[in-house]
Formats: sequence, structure tokens, C-alpha cells
Amino acid sequence: MHAFCLMPDHIHLLAEGLDSSSDLLKFLKSLKQRTGFQYKQKTGRQLWQKKSYDRILRHGDSPDSVAWYIWMNPIRGGICGSPRDYAWSGSLTGEGPHAALSAKYWTPPWKTEKRPPEGGRYVNKSSPQDESVSVRDAVSDDIFALVRLINAAFVVERFVFDGDRITAEETRAFMDTGKFLLAEDTVGLAGCVYVELQNGRGYLGLLAVDPAHQGTGLARKLVAAAEDYFRGEGCCAVDLRVISQRTPLPLFYRRLGYVEIGTAPFAPSLQAKVPGHYIVMSKPLA
Repeated sequence: MHAFCLMPDHIHLLAEGLDSSSDLLKFLKSLKQRTGFQYKQKTGRQLWQKKSYDRILRHGDSPDSVAWYIWMNPIRGGICGSPRDYAWSGSLTGEGPHAALSAKYWTPPWKTEKRPPEGGRYVNKSSPQDESVSVRDAVSDDIFALVRLINAAFVVERFVFDGDRITAEETRAFMDTGKFLLAEDTVGLAGCVYVELQNGRGYLGLLAVDPAHQGTGLARKLVAAAEDYFRGEGCCAVDLRVISQRTPLPLFYRRLGYVEIGTAPFAPSLQAKVPGHYIVMSKPLA
């Protein structure tokens, strides 16, 4: 259960099935039966309507953006001023809106998207905010902001690994072996990516976008900036790896020209809660 929000007259859920036997309809039926029975025992009234509305996330959809749409419901409904102030929302796989960054600046991606007349996928429209984003190298003063950003962006992986994604000490160590490229807009830090030179090749990792900016194309801009850096250093290719449990990520990178070249096990120090491995991907640089 990546996100939930209980409103006065309805509930929003973002759920993920972890294997082929997962069944959304059975899950909803069980949820309604258990909670509805307890509610009727106490009040004598029916809790749920017979039907519900569901939407399947497809490859390329951002689970983080959908989660934020759910968590922002109380604000749109005028119940409170910030998702951090609402007690009846959260996540069972992470810390949810109560630990995220820049929530008040988030806008649902579909508010800035337009469907082509012939139908098909939504496409993003550019905005002045997108055009104002600049990329620079991180310095030591950025470490704590980087830690907050990366941990907020990687909350989505809490269903695989417990705890924060990175610490200040680990961030310093990364800056000793490579560097971070930072994306900033008029508000502040919006995203980052780690780049490292490895024997004539480039390694790209820790691509993180603040939840308030996800779905705006910023991740692609950061990948392009990383590739430009590697070209300038004479690298012949870029390598990266993603965890297999985050199924939309390989498709995202394939669209940018990356291909799978193998797999790798998790480090023994990483205790995964669900089975998985790293997917290793690569892209040649012209």
C-alpha cells in the first residue's frame, strides 16, 4: 500500500500487487467486508457503496505523482493547509506526505497535460518553471539538502528496503569518488544525479527528483546532463543499474536509449523484503 487517504465520504488507495496471484478485486472485496462488518456492528449503517473506481498505472506513469495526488486531496477539499497536517493519510511502504519535500509546490501532471486530438498517450506541455531549471555541480554545502532530496525521492523503494536510502556520510563518500549534478529552479533544489568516471566509461546513479517536480521531465533533463558530462570526459558509454522490483524504470531508460546487458545480486548488507536483483543497463555515447 504505497499511499492512502481517508476522506469524509470516500477513500483513495495506491496499491501494488507483488506477484502474478495478486487480485485487486479480491483485495477490495476483503477490505470492504472486514471494515464494513465492523462499522455496521457499531452504527447499524452500511459503510461502502457496491462499486468502486480503479485505474491501472501503465509503464511510464509515475507512482510518486499518483501518491501525491492522493495525499493532496484534503488540501483541495479545504480540510487543511498541508498534507503533513492530515492524520488520515500516509503510506505502508514509506513515510508518506509527512516526510516529503516541497509538497505545496506539487501539481498533478495531468493538470499540465493535453491529450492529442487523435487520442493516445498524454504529452507534457512545457511551463516557465521547467524552462527556469538550471544544472550545476554540487559542493560540500549541499550535502544535507542532497540527503533530504534523495531520501524523499526514494521513499517509493521502502517496500523493498527498510530505512533511508542514503546518509550524509555516504553522500560525502560519493563526492570523493564522483560528483552530483544538481537541478535547481526558482524555489530551490529540484533533483540530482550522481556521476562517476570508471575506466573510460561513465556510471550514472541516484537519479532523484523531488516529489513536487516528478512528472515534469526533469529526470530526463538530468540524464541528458549526465551524458553531456561523460561525453566531455571522453567516455564511450554510460552504465547504470535499477532494482528489478521497480518495473517502470527499465522502460523509462529504454526510451532514453539504454539496453539491459545483465543482472547483479544485491550486496549482502542489503536485506530485501521481496525477492529481486539489480538490472544492469548501458548506452553507447556517440
